[in-house]
Amino acid sequence: MPAEEANKPTTRKPVRSESSPVPSLRRPQKMSEYTARQVVADIVESGLGAGDRLPAVASMAEHYGVGYASVREALRMLESIGLIKVRPGPNGGPVVNDRDGAEFSSVIRLYCQIMGVTYRHIIGARQALEPILVRELATDGAPEVRRALLDITSRNPEPGAIFRAQAHEFHDLIASYSVANPVLSLFARAVCQIYREFIRAEGPSTEPADRPEILAEHRAIAEAVAAGDGTRAEELMVKHMADLAEYVETHYAMALDSVIEWV
Repeated sequence: MPAEEANKPTTRKPVRSESSPVPSLRRPQKMSEYTARQVVADIVESGLGAGDRLPAVASMAEHYGVGYASVREALRMLESIGLIKVRPGPNGGPVVNDRDGAEFSSVIRLYCQIMGVTYRHIIGARQALEPILVRELATDGAPEVRRALLDITSRNPEPGAIFRAQAHEFHDLIASYSVANPVLSLFARAVCQIYREFIRAEGPSTEPADRPEILAEHRAIAEAVAAGDGTRAEELMVKHMADLAEYVETHYAMALDSVIEWV
């Protein structure tokens, strides 16, 4: 919804006042919730992506027929779940946020804490999700995406942060891809983010001796994907994730059964 289009006629019935009822099949909807839903609908309908600006509060208030307070509260709601971010300053304002799973992981962490979910469960979720996604990437992935995975594993990174960055890049590409079911990708990215935050908080423990084996496993998976062999890629990923679970059990056993906290 570009700013210059904020005042164009809309097919939605204008809301005349803050007290006007909004039809709902469940409970009476707050005006701020109504406004948040309209903002989301316009983001989707306009095809807005990360970094695209939304109209100013005054423009949105007029466009949706609501008060400034409802717009501001709606924006706070959307920012709290990571869909948008509000930049401060004279040239600031609401913009569409990245959709890489990082912000979604914060929402998941809230439910994890309430439900008593542990980091051991996160490892199990990765073991379940990534073999499915890598098989799909091998069988249905675009050639350029499969080549990109192969290119990642062709580099020979130095120890430390560069090695970890390459490993993250490898798994992020797999987790970001799903033609058949983008919900799997969304959850896989969020789960990867929670795992990454866990490792960062506990401190990385990768030993130099582990790196050649991990690189070889990544390479074998990438080659199976590039060859379009979904069965082979899935089998290799199952083993790779089992090795990861064993590694985490060895280095982080004391923390694995900690309940995930919302941050």
